[in-house]
Amino acid sequence: MKYIIISLLLVCWVASLQAQQGRKAQPINNAISSSQTQRSDTGAVHPWKLEPTNDFTPIEPFSEGYAVVRKKEKRKKKEKATNHYYYLTKEGQFSTNSTDTACSIFNGLSAVRDSAQKWHYRKTDGTLLSGEYDDAYDFNNGLAVVNNGGKWGVIDHKGSWQLQNYEALRPFADNWAGAQKDGKMMITNLLGNHHEVDYDYIGTFSEGLVQVSNPKGDFGYINTQGEEVIKIVKGRKYVTDFFNGFAAVCDTFPNITYIDRQGKKVFWIKDGAKYQKSMNGFREGQGIFKHQFKDGFAPIYQKDKDKNRYKWGFIDTNFKTVIPCKYDQVTPFSE
Repeated sequence: MKYIIISLLLVCWVASLQAQQGRKAQPINNAISSSQTQRSDTGAVHPWKLEPTNDFTPIEPFSEGYAVVRKKEKRKKKEKATNHYYYLTKEGQFSTNSTDTACSIFNGLSAVRDSAQKWHYRKTDGTLLSGEYDDAYDFNNGLAVVNNGGKWGVIDHKGSWQLQNYEALRPFADNWAGAQKDGKMMITNLLGNHHEVDYDYIGTFSEGLVQVSNPKGDFGYINTQGEEVIKIVKGRKYVTDFFNGFAAVCDTFPNITYIDRQGKKVFWIKDGAKYQKSMNGFREGQGIFKHQFKDGFAPIYQKDKDKNRYKWGFIDTNFKTVIPCKYDQVTPFSE
């Protein structure tokens, strides 16, 4: 009896230590069992919103009720293939007007490029706003970052300039953006207030944090005050923005680790940053962007043991499988 009591005390002590240590970074294999192939952890079945079809290829996820897709169009033999993009509604209806650029709709407008390689903004009814630009980002909160004559600035829906004369300017998010002016790297807000920073690269803000890198291409994160709140890590070559409180980083290629806003490692995916096929071919490390959280879910994959190929599903912010790995391809959730 004495030995039984001692054993029980040891078990309780070990459990207590594990609880005090908090959540450790855990591999994806711990979160996905081989039995999770048809249903989520709750046993729910996930019906199709739009039935699978070969009529189009998804390009950009839904934004303001529309997704960008490339339709499969018939062409004559030896006729050169062209990319015609359309907008698809959640009801499965295609827009009548096509475009040769694949840009999502934000604030009721999408950036489109004409045959002279100039950029415009087009409404969902096909009409264009006045003004043309050498380069253009999507509208966000009524403002867009554009380039004219090699200089970057910010315009509103009327085409009026709000900020001008930057050598480089990233899209605004959380009212802040990375920029370069007079040869100095900085983060700036819409009032022109700024903090100078000493980095080679500044990304786009998300949830109050932004990626930055040193001359060697190692990444960390700073806040809107320019403070390096997640230190640059040697060898951290690929990172994503923060969504739903987490970012994916690649410290040891090709494995991916999720970190929280304090930089703590909470979950990892084996081989997640391998070559990812895209419109521009295969690029090393691009697979990491497939695993970003959106709307509370992130795509993950598991190797199908029977057919020796990968299948995709989704985890939630607790890193639990909610949609089983049974799909050939997935895109991030949106709307």
